[in-house]
Amino acid sequence: MADRQALHEFARWVAGCSGNEKQEASTFIEKLLKSWGWEDSTEAQVLFEARVTKGGAGGGIGYADALIVGKVLIEMKSRGEYLGDHSGQLQRYWFNLTPKPKYAVLCNFDEFWIYDFNQLVDEPVDALLTEKIADRWP
Repeated sequence: MADRQALHEFARWVAGCSGNEKQEASTFIEKLLKSWGWEDSTEAQVLFEARVTKGGAGGGIGYADALIVGKVLIEMKSRGEYLGDHSGQLQRYWFNLTPKPKYAVLCNFDEFWIYDFNQLVDEPVDALLTEKIADRWP
C-alpha cells in the first residue's frame, strides 16, 4: 500500500531528476514501486524492456519499458514530450500482449496518462501530475 510521505519524496526526486528516458526510466519505475509499497521491482514482478512481438512501428519486435504481466504496461518518454504523440505505440504494445494488462500507462516523468483500453480506446481514463501523486494515490 502506498505511503503518502514516500509518494511526496518520490515526487521531489522526480522534480530534481533530468527526466531523460534512456538514463532514468528504470530508476523512476523502481522508485515509484518502492513509494507504492513494493520492496523492489523483483517483488512487483516487473519485466523491464519487455519484448513485444509485432509491437514495433513496422510490425517487428517492440520493447515496452516495463510490464507487470496481466496488470500494467508502462511506456516512459522523456520530460517535456507530449504523451499524445505516443498513444499509438502504447496501443500497439497492449494489443500484441497476451494476457492483456488491465492498465496501460504513458509517462513523461511529470505526468501519467492512465489507459484502460477495455473502457476507452482513444483517450486515457485518467491523467495525473507526478507532483500531485501523494494527493491522488487512491
